[in-house]
Amino acid sequence: MRSLLLLVIFGLIANSVFAQVELELFPKNIKIDNYKHCLCKFDTVNIKAEIIKEDFGENGKLSYDYSRFKFVDLNSDNKCEVIHYFSSGVRGWPHDFITIYSINEKSSIHKIFDQGSFLVSFAESDGNFVQITNTYFKGHKTNPIYYIETWKIIGDKYRKYYSPELTKGEFKEKGLKAYRSKKYEEAFICFSNVLHFPHNTSNAYLNSLNDLAITLIKLRRYEEVESLYKNTIEKSSDMKSLASANFNIGLAKEKEGKKAAAISYFKKSLKQHWTKAAEEKVKFTSANNVQK
Repeated sequence: MRSLLLLVIFGLIANSVFAQVELELFPKNIKIDNYKHCLCKFDTVNIKAEIIKEDFGENGKLSYDYSRFKFVDLNSDNKCEVIHYFSSGVRGWPHDFITIYSINEKSSIHKIFDQGSFLVSFAESDGNFVQITNTYFKGHKTNPIYYIETWKIIGDKYRKYYSPELTKGEFKEKGLKAYRSKKYEEAFICFSNVLHFPHNTSNAYLNSLNDLAITLIKLRRYEEVESLYKNTIEKSSDMKSLASANFNIGLAKEKEGKKAAAISYFKKSLKQHWTKAAEEKVKFTSANNVQK
């Protein structure tokens, strides 16, 4: 009896902590290669040498360590920041680590980010600097449990700004709970954040998109649904997931008053996987003689 009581208490505490997490959207990722290039006015050879010394030590093992630099203006102030992509010892990915340095007027460097792994992504600016989403994992690399945190410039360097310590599954669980409670804005945040996590297959990613799509429909953001699936549907092979995606697009088109487009998607959904909902939509629109 006592063990059962302890389990109940533990569950209540866990649920309480879980519920208290402040929800924010992870910022949208950007391709830093498309970002504004910075023409450095200082001697870049010396700057690179200083950074290598800082990141690798006095005896940098450049004979087998990978090292690449990118000079970028991360806050649009016409001053350069330097991104150092490098691998120390074992090459497992295109790059294993990232550090970022600013350069002052005397050409000396100042490290502003030093938490980068191969899963670091650059994200849209907060109006000051480009942000960073850092994906890290707990456990072993062969069976990782992923977490994501947002870093932004606070003071003179990047610092953690949003670190919810929720897994992909926990965000999804919170999103489903919010959706069932008709808290659609909260569900939108949770399902949007799920998309930032690694997905093992394109089918799994499509399932996550389906969760977000039905939430967008509830929020009456119909025009965003079709574009949400861009470049994803054609990569998936799971008929049930594809049918759900096309049904969702059909619903959005129907809400927009685009009946011909809606029935086209409903028919596509029905062909991929039979559902009563899709069948009824096709019958209803056909009975009403929808014209293009």
